[in-house]
Amino acid sequence: AADAAAAYYDTHQAKWGAKSKTAFLNTMASHVYPVFGQTAVADIDVALVLRAIEPLWLTKHVTAGRVRGRIEAVLSWAAVRGFRPAGDNPARWENHLDQLLPVGGDIGEVTHHAALAYGDVPGFVGALRQRKGIAPLALEFLILAAARSGEVVKAEWSEIDFDAKVWTRPADHMKARIAHSIPLSSRAVEILRSLPPHDDGLIFGTAGRPLGKNAMPKLVATMGADCTVHGFRSSFRDWAGETTNFPRELAEHALAHGVGGKVEQAYARGRLVEKRRRLMTSWEEFVAAPAVRSAASRAWCAPMKTMSPN
Repeated sequence: AADAAAAYYDTHQAKWGAKSKTAFLNTMASHVYPVFGQTAVADIDVALVLRAIEPLWLTKHVTAGRVRGRIEAVLSWAAVRGFRPAGDNPARWENHLDQLLPVGGDIGEVTHHAALAYGDVPGFVGALRQRKGIAPLALEFLILAAARSGEVVKAEWSEIDFDAKVWTRPADHMKARIAHSIPLSSRAVEILRSLPPHDDGLIFGTAGRPLGKNAMPKLVATMGADCTVHGFRSSFRDWAGETTNFPRELAEHALAHGVGGKVEQAYARGRLVEKRRRLMTSWEEFVAAPAVRSAASRAWCAPMKTMSPN
């Protein structure tokens, strides 16, 4: 089975990002190979699959689900290659393992990123603007664009259309591996124009080197916040859902979340830029508003279970 997994990896790893490559190898080595790595791929059955994933199912459900999916993919590949009989895949979920493993309740609950309550974002950004350096500018830009930290750290000047006020992130910078354009608010453009003159290369970097991956988390921590950088996406989503009349789908597209099938997603991401511009402008106006913090709020951030870590 280990040989089949290695062959599957060699066939497909070229289309994966570095994180996915590492995750595949690590999960197989940690959870699959010790159980049936030396078993002939043709002899793998439901009992062996369950032995690999059941120990994780209740305590590390997300990992267990990923392991199951990777086993299923390898066994499907092996069947097509003729290394095991065609037929039902012993790792298949629907109408198969879903009948054998517990689901529902607290099983599989996602650990959400700690997020700033959206009502506290203006105060946080106001304090952030008092900070000097590249990291505060990058973090404010991230908040205004509701972007992921990796997208901001990797952002290059060639992705910015100043005339159209649009930031187009290439597919290899995106989690879903689909290029995504986002309209930039006036303040986001102002941040970009405040940076040193440029020809190309990284936006938030110095001497050709990207901003350190811990720079923004450390900044949040030094400001006395317990939240994560990623949590500002939750703040944006909660604000949009609870205080505006913008359609839910528009906010999901702004976050580069998939809505509908791949064709619908590609169409919507290309055609909804101007509608999303109104959304992002409203978000900037909210963020720039005078801060009105709750008297009960003792810290910038509080855990909020509003959004999965996507």
